[in-house]
Amino acid sequence: MQSFLKISILVMLFLVSIFSTSSAQIPWTKDANNPVMSGSGQETWDKHLTPPCVLYNPDSEEYEMWFGATLTGSHPFRVGFAISYDGISWSKYPHPVLEPDAGAWDESTVYSARVIRENGQYKMWYAGWSPSEKAGGIGYATSPDGINWTKNKLNPVFPAGSSAWEAGALDWFCVLPVQGGGYKMWYTAYNAALTKSGIGYATSVDGMVWQTDTLNNPVFTSGITGQWDEYVFNPHVLFLDGVYHMFYEGRQSSGNPRKMGWATSGDGIHWNKYNDPNTSGLYAESDPVLTPSSGQWDGNFIEPGTVMLEGDSLRLWYSGNLTPTSTNLWRVGHATAPFDSITTGLFDMEDIRVADGYILQQNYPCNKTTPIHSTQQRQSNSLYPNLNLLN
Repeated sequence: MQSFLKISILVMLFLVSIFSTSSAQIPWTKDANNPVMSGSGQETWDKHLTPPCVLYNPDSEEYEMWFGATLTGSHPFRVGFAISYDGISWSKYPHPVLEPDAGAWDESTVYSARVIRENGQYKMWYAGWSPSEKAGGIGYATSPDGINWTKNKLNPVFPAGSSAWEAGALDWFCVLPVQGGGYKMWYTAYNAALTKSGIGYATSVDGMVWQTDTLNNPVFTSGITGQWDEYVFNPHVLFLDGVYHMFYEGRQSSGNPRKMGWATSGDGIHWNKYNDPNTSGLYAESDPVLTPSSGQWDGNFIEPGTVMLEGDSLRLWYSGNLTPTSTNLWRVGHATAPFDSITTGLFDMEDIRVADGYILQQNYPCNKTTPIHSTQQRQSNSLYPNLNLLN
């Protein structure tokens, strides 16, 4: 009898631990070195930094970053480049690597660069805007080294849509390669009045000709009025252990702060937002997993850039700000979270299955622990020997 009672108590404690885990947030830890990268100065082209795209290059054993940058915090934006051996100490290339083209569809701004590396070639998709044409879209460019880019002559390869929900403007997006060829995209779009946002889904064979999902779009919608994510935008999607994970930005219609949310999907189309059943009010329908730090450099804005699986941990690079002024600058931060906390308890992963016949590459953008070498070895392995690491 005593043995039965002991077993019953242990089972009850186990069940309690499961339900406690299911209502907990992902334990993201912001880096003590934050911000890990700042602008170059008060009157420089990269004074403010927008959400970055980060890749790990196994050939050079370096992390590579592409980031949007601006002097004023508004248009025009340009794309910059930086490298790092640990993802924390970054060395910036001194000049923009992608700029607006006068008189073109992207004459005002280029930003939101999303880069992948396939067979030694870099491929970039980026957002552009022309105020004279009152139009924007997503462009495509290629590069042999990540610095020297050639824009596609057919740009924009993804213009603003004709459907009512996406008739206004295109914004932050994410592109992932598919095993066996092709690409998937999740993109932010606004209605004509710019009063409502949603996240759409599209596919492509070559990365240049895209087909939108007219049946299901938008595949990810904003929260109801009064929720923390009345506006949803800036998706970053990973495919891990047979599940799609979306980290996205949300805010209320009245303004800020901006926070990071999380959702999962079995097919990349039907999404479940993370929701703690114990919360209400602003968080009745869903909950953010990373929030601004009160009074700190990222005290008002959290804008996710890249989430990467490395070993058993997730690494996040994001942009943050207290309140945009001449002294409160947009900077880049870094945070980590154990991956086990996502795969156990928070969602029933057995009920989230990937659609047959269309599988993303498991190794994008990185799924292994990065080797860190001595300073001498790092410099000898660098593809960019003229760049000095920041202290």
